[in-house]
Amino acid sequence: MVFCSLIALGTYIFDAYYFMIHAINGTDPGRFEGLISTILIIFVYMQFCIPIRQKSLLTIFFLVLWILHVAGHVGYLVAFIYIGNRYGIVTFALWIFGSTIYTIGLIYYRVILGRYHYIQIRNKHFFHFISQLEIILAIYISIYGLSEIQTISRSNVAFFLLFDFFTGDYDRFHGLLIKVVLHIFVASVTASVTLEFIFVSVRLHGYENASYILDVVSAYIFFLFIFLQFHHVNFKPEEPKRQRGNAPPVGTSYTTTLGRIIVPRPAYTKTTRRRR
Repeated sequence: MVFCSLIALGTYIFDAYYFMIHAINGTDPGRFEGLISTILIIFVYMQFCIPIRQKSLLTIFFLVLWILHVAGHVGYLVAFIYIGNRYGIVTFALWIFGSTIYTIGLIYYRVILGRYHYIQIRNKHFFHFISQLEIILAIYISIYGLSEIQTISRSNVAFFLLFDFFTGDYDRFHGLLIKVVLHIFVASVTASVTLEFIFVSVRLHGYENASYILDVVSAYIFFLFIFLQFHHVNFKPEEPKRQRGNAPPVGTSYTTTLGRIIVPRPAYTKTTRRRR
């Protein structure tokens, strides 16, 4: 998880500044620009479950990820400022602010309060992600391979996979707030992906700009959902594990018609080594 986050941000920075250089020079960036970071950016948003226990090291890691993420945002922001795309400028200004809020929140919950995530991220989720790559690549290669469309790194694919992960814990959610936030997140991501495909079909930039804005809105809703899952009140209490069989626990007593019976504990035996 640690190395995957760093690799994902490395690809994001490369795509951002590659796009910026071509935007400044007025050259064509070519095909498949931003595709790799679009697929790998999911590991950046999963930093809330980074398995680092030491608080000082965890703080440094969060700050490093924030610096790298903001560096990528700045690359795209400079490119859109040079192009004069107001929607792109607003979008990546909001991305910088949102990434800052996300990092501050993670430091507050993970470092200051010492809380851990209640969303269960297991190894099967990563295998599920790998199994979905075939479908994702089949869809997005056809989009990013179009030379007449200017493509950048997007987060809607990562969000689409993340809410697929979160649905596995839906039965554990307690209360209306976290469920409503998750439903709004799903609706926002779905709308962003839908508008992106409409733009590819009709080539109207209004759909593309709306998809950019909804991408940022989805990110803010995702940040809120992650902050909510740090509160145990938003999850149902775990049921105690039932003991197998009908025998009472060792060392307890119970009353029958024959009187009070105590289940004895096993005798403690001490073994000694034989002298040679």
